[in-house]
Amino acid sequence: MKWMAITVAMLVPQLLFADGNSPSVPTGLTGTVDGGRVVLHWNASTDDEGVEGYNVYRDNQYIDTVLQTRYEGAIDDSRVNQFHVVAFDAEPRNFSAASESISLPADLIPDDLTIPPSVPSALVGDINGETVNLSWAASTDDESVQGYNIYQNNSYVSTVFEPSYTGTVSPGQQYAYYIVAFDIRTNFSDRSETLFLPDIGNVDTSVPPSTPSGLSGSVTENGSTLSVEFNWDPSTDDRGVSGYNVYVNDGYRDTVFTTSYVDAVAIGEANDYSVVAFDIDGNFSARSDGLTLPEPSGEVDTQSPPTSPTNLSGTVESLGDEDRVTLNWSASTDNIRVVGYNIYRNDSYETTVFTTSHSMLVNAGSVNTFFIVAFDQHSNFSNASEAPRLTLPNSDGNQAPYFVNLEDQIVTVGLNWDMVIEPKDSDGDVPGLFIGALPEGMQSIDNLDGTRTLSWQPLQPAVGIYSITFTAFDAKDSSIRTVRTITLDVQLPDDLSIIPNRPPTIDALPAYVIRYGDTVVMRVKAVDANGTVPNLSMNNLPDDASFEVYPLDPRIRVLRWQTDESDQGIQVLNFRATDAEDDNLVAEGSTTIEVKTPADFIRDGERLKDLATQNGIQFGYASLLEITEQADGDLYAAIAADEFNLVTPENSMKWGYINPEPGEYRFEDADNLVSFAASNDMQLHGHALVWYTQIPQWVQDSNVSDREALMNEFIDTMLDRYPDVALWDVVNEALEDDGSFRNSVWFEAMGAEHVDKAFRRAREADANAELIYNDYDIGMAGPKADAMIDLVAGLVQNGVPIDGVGFQMHLNSDFDAFDEVSTNFQRVADLGLDVYITELDVVLQPGDTAADQAAVYEGAVDACLSQNRCKAVQIWGFTDRYTWRRPNPALILDEQYQPKPAYTALQSVLK
Repeated sequence: MKWMAITVAMLVPQLLFADGNSPSVPTGLTGTVDGGRVVLHWNASTDDEGVEGYNVYRDNQYIDTVLQTRYEGAIDDSRVNQFHVVAFDAEPRNFSAASESISLPADLIPDDLTIPPSVPSALVGDINGETVNLSWAASTDDESVQGYNIYQNNSYVSTVFEPSYTGTVSPGQQYAYYIVAFDIRTNFSDRSETLFLPDIGNVDTSVPPSTPSGLSGSVTENGSTLSVEFNWDPSTDDRGVSGYNVYVNDGYRDTVFTTSYVDAVAIGEANDYSVVAFDIDGNFSARSDGLTLPEPSGEVDTQSPPTSPTNLSGTVESLGDEDRVTLNWSASTDNIRVVGYNIYRNDSYETTVFTTSHSMLVNAGSVNTFFIVAFDQHSNFSNASEAPRLTLPNSDGNQAPYFVNLEDQIVTVGLNWDMVIEPKDSDGDVPGLFIGALPEGMQSIDNLDGTRTLSWQPLQPAVGIYSITFTAFDAKDSSIRTVRTITLDVQLPDDLSIIPNRPPTIDALPAYVIRYGDTVVMRVKAVDANGTVPNLSMNNLPDDASFEVYPLDPRIRVLRWQTDESDQGIQVLNFRATDAEDDNLVAEGSTTIEVKTPADFIRDGERLKDLATQNGIQFGYASLLEITEQADGDLYAAIAADEFNLVTPENSMKWGYINPEPGEYRFEDADNLVSFAASNDMQLHGHALVWYTQIPQWVQDSNVSDREALMNEFIDTMLDRYPDVALWDVVNEALEDDGSFRNSVWFEAMGAEHVDKAFRRAREADANAELIYNDYDIGMAGPKADAMIDLVAGLVQNGVPIDGVGFQMHLNSDFDAFDEVSTNFQRVADLGLDVYITELDVVLQPGDTAADQAAVYEGAVDACLSQNRCKAVQIWGFTDRYTWRRPNPALILDEQYQPKPAYTALQSVLK
């Protein structure tokens, strides 16, 4: 019997949205470490509505959000850190699966990636009423301990990240606890010593339960599948039976805590079932007698597979740039007839043949592993040809690992599906195993013997095709590996009644702060894992408020509430979601809105826009997407109108949002911002016409020959609809960090010429707008800044209508390279171009203070004021409540809209 461990893979928001499509998984994650700083890069994800940004995780814990395919931050370079990335699309959010991980610094990564943490020790605890408290000595690891799995009576109950745990128990019951540590490679320690609570003194803990007996069952037809249900007599034990492990065809399938089990099998198939009992001391009974269901009939056996191919051998012939591999094997036999053989190379299907030999060409000098599977006329497949697999050429005898019975799967919605992933190595070592991104809700359970069990119960929204990639690493040489990808076809059952109905949930609602007199507009969303639309209601609807269905998504209702002075204080709003099919399934949620006086939001001193105007520059911000649908939208708008005279739409003019499908435009939010700017004497800064990311999937999938026309059409449409935009980011982030051109869909279609073509088209569409190139990390000295200068100098020399350069300046609180910034400002000015700071924000680094953050804001604005060609400073937002770099407080007002030292520093430097 194998005891189980659960690994927590990541913490990612799990939400359902109107478009129903998540971004693709970020790929190509790479990184470098230098001087306590880490820089990560990855390939852009794609999405039908445009990728909004990326969440970055270190050691499975969220650390930051970025909008580009790059992250820079502090790192403890004395230990190994593991990073991965999750993409998300525009509001409302969908999240991709996690990218493959990367470990840094690379020189600290041990040669052996399979070393587990030390065993947790010194486990102590007590039970007080209904509460149990546990603590233990922390484990150690050659890289980093990630966390601990807690087991109660041999069953997993929780995962924690510190060496302590608090849980609930039933008074008067006996409990046994042990702990398993796991590291960033999901290697698991041995279990700790068992702690029994309450302590009952010395007892014999080695007595196993009695063997389960009396297995009996029945089979019922359920459309295209058979439902198998069987029961057994309970085992007995001197201290108590904890549960039962169910085996199917001698392989572990599941653990249950009752004396019955339900399975689904295809019509015409039969399984042999057996059961093992275990107690709270970790003792296991002998296995029960087997029970075969459905029972065999006397008809002709059309399900018997062929025998495995034997005597697999091969030769390698060098042909220069390629090698010819020739394979031979002995024929399989079958009770009816062998039809052919499938050949697998490196655990991936290669071809099908109908003889017992085959030749193929492979890369010269490459090492490849082969096995053969026979099949008969009823599509029954043999086991793979015998291990060890044939590896060619085989110079040192170290063969690549392989997978046992890893095949494509059909998964039925509503039924429990389990699959054991078993990598093997012919030398007897246990290979390392890495499993790629899993479908939402699927668990990966470590069986602590080198195998893992995937477990899932998909529901209706999961119907579709999924791919999962598995990698097995040789235990001696991790560069020797086998990669295998399988597909899961998730289908609805014929009998939909077998699908469990889950209760709905209400998306988390933040707390808000507003002024009395503001109109609250707030979206509340209820979702159902089964894909139905819950009935959403409000338990305490305020007077003069409405709670109506949002027209674009029936799962959302919009609260509209006009507040007044009598509403001052903290208002608690309660919501209830009821399942569409079962009124007994409900969820409740609440939020608070703190209603303050307008005087609570008065800021001392002069307004930033007025001070900036006195210095001959504009001062602006980036406006949040759909801010009018936030409860604090009135307060946000009032402060923005008070402080700024220039505004950029953070997302509402990006191609992926505004033009998600051919001919379909979502102008409403951008139109609202244009009207707001006109009403408050603000100029508009359009962002961004040509960008490598956040472009619709239909554009990414377009023919290369069509892309110039698509680009021109989008530029024409935007500049025609928004003639009042004074400044446009025509091309955004066309350069990689090393100064090379980014391999975007535009570069693929037009090469470097796509930049000047975009500017020329924009000038044809608008003769008066200021047209700029915008990019990040071009203020600091380095190859990217040099490449930017070369790019814009070439544009100027060739008569391309470019007017300026936007320096994004997403900075950290330890930034001090303002001399380099001033130098690069001057290099742009020397070309006769204007300078703009377009996306300024400053992340507060660990150990730094708000004063450090303020100093960086002051330094950036001072660099602009010192450059005659600098025309404007724009902050990428203004309140920490809505910074894209959450949870880092990167902006000049806090989450309560109160000034921070950064705000007063800006007032000071602008005076």
